[in-house]
Amino acid sequence: MRPRLLALALLSLPACVPHVLPLLPEPAPVAVRADLPLDVVTKLAGAQDPLQIKGTSWQFSELEHAVARAVTTAAAPWAEAHRADRPGGWQIQVDLIKSDAEWVDGHARTSLGVRATLRAVTGRVYIGQNQMFCSTAGLAKSEQETRDVLWRCISGLGRSVTGWLDGVTP
Repeated sequence: MRPRLLALALLSLPACVPHVLPLLPEPAPVAVRADLPLDVVTKLAGAQDPLQIKGTSWQFSELEHAVARAVTTAAAPWAEAHRADRPGGWQIQVDLIKSDAEWVDGHARTSLGVRATLRAVTGRVYIGQNQMFCSTAGLAKSEQETRDVLWRCISGLGRSVTGWLDGVTP
């Protein structure tokens, strides 16, 4: 009887081990120009990286990098349009303050929150700060579809940061 229990335990072990997947799609969706007057810095401040998808053994890594990419991509036109306002460029510090994700009955749900702080690079002059949140849900029958749901939320955060920047007077 003992060998059977051991075999059963060994067979069920992979189901208990977290499966860590990269959140960033390959290749990068948009290349960022090296001369862009924008520096996006991310920091975990309450969010989890890797992000555990409750109800599964899946975890998605690189949450910080994914948010930085989304904010940089979305904010690039703003930074370019305001290049002359601050010759040294801009820095956006994005603190990831909230992360939650779950998978239930073929649906993925996620909610993320960030605090964005805008500074001028030269002199580290504080310009403003705001918080943005997103919540996204969708059908997800696979890890890839779950990643797509997460990306919709992350992309929404990038657009929210840009919407806030549009209202900031540099």
